[in-house]
Amino acid sequence: MLALLLEKKANAAMEACSAQAEGRAKKGKGKGKGKGKGKGKGKGKGKTPKCPKVTEIMDMAAEEYAGEMCVFTELGWMDNDMVSDDDLIMADIATLPSEIAEALTGDGYDEC
Repeated sequence: MLALLLEKKANAAMEACSAQAEGRAKKGKGKGKGKGKGKGKGKGKGKTPKCPKVTEIMDMAAEEYAGEMCVFTELGWMDNDMVSDDDLIMADIATLPSEIAEALTGDGYDEC
């Protein structure tokens, strides 16, 4: 019975986040550079690759995992600053059937 509460909560979260996902899908990723034609000049010498800045990495991760972050936020598992509510997560996991809850909280999960 308790697992049904988490199921309803998760379904509501996914429904709330689906509109956001549709908006991101319509936005698209742009054309990009594409592949050039003909022979190029080669790689060149002495240029060091440019590493992305931390903010760029965070922006890429936020875009890549926007759907998951939305669901976790809707569930109350994470706030807008990406701080998790571990007590609520564990309380929700405890509502699942024992074999599933054990798989998510047991020693085997910690080792993984």
